[in-house]
Amino acid sequence: MRYDHYVENDSGAYSILPSWIVQKVIDDERENDARFVKKHQALLQSLVGDDSFIARVVVDEPLTEAEREEWISRVRWPLVVKCGKLLISGGFDPDTISDLAEEEASFIEVPPGEYVVEVLTYLNTMNGRVHRGQWGPDGLLGAWFRRDWPGRKFPTWVASELFWSPEEDPGHEAEWNDFAGSVRAGKLQIESGPMSWVGVVVHLIPGSVKTATDLSRPDEDGFFAADAGLRRLERFPLGIPSDSDVSMVSSEVQNVIAPDS
Repeated sequence: MRYDHYVENDSGAYSILPSWIVQKVIDDERENDARFVKKHQALLQSLVGDDSFIARVVVDEPLTEAEREEWISRVRWPLVVKCGKLLISGGFDPDTISDLAEEEASFIEVPPGEYVVEVLTYLNTMNGRVHRGQWGPDGLLGAWFRRDWPGRKFPTWVASELFWSPEEDPGHEAEWNDFAGSVRAGKLQIESGPMSWVGVVVHLIPGSVKTATDLSRPDEDGFFAADAGLRRLERFPLGIPSDSDVSMVSSEVQNVIAPDS
């Protein structure tokens, strides 16, 4: 099973909750965050900023090669999903969770059971944007892409990032500063789509919470750090297209490369 879900977020974290625990979380009012995690009733992931993203939920099936190879950070933690439904909420605010819980469409249906949840984060997220900035010259998005994929058109998400940060493509800043003119003149070659990209994969692997191994360690407050399981990829990741209708590409870029979309 695969399902792409847009997570609207204006917080420095997000939460993954089985529906059976949602009301208890709301009633708790943030008194016992770590307890929910330790009891495998919630997974709380810190972010470096308040950015929305598309989460792909994958249940009981292998990841694709891109999903498996392109992640930049990983968290593994058991989760008991008695109810067969998951809620992924921006932040861990009881009021936000309460509002989401009122809408059935907020929940993602999955087979009930015990799982080890692998949360994989990709470069085209706020976390990726900040972490790559710590990798020095090799983390400059445009230079990195050109080095590993010479002659290839820029994926739309990369073009969107460079539109706002042309300094990450040294020697080509003027082209990004005149984006529309550069595209018309053929100086910048951009793929025509997709416009929607997966930022996080939530991989549910059936398995007993008592025998789960290779687990990550949450902070004292119950949250997994934004850089938990962080790795720097050797080759530039092209990204994982989503079938969501929500565009993750800036409107300025989208209007130039696909004005009728």
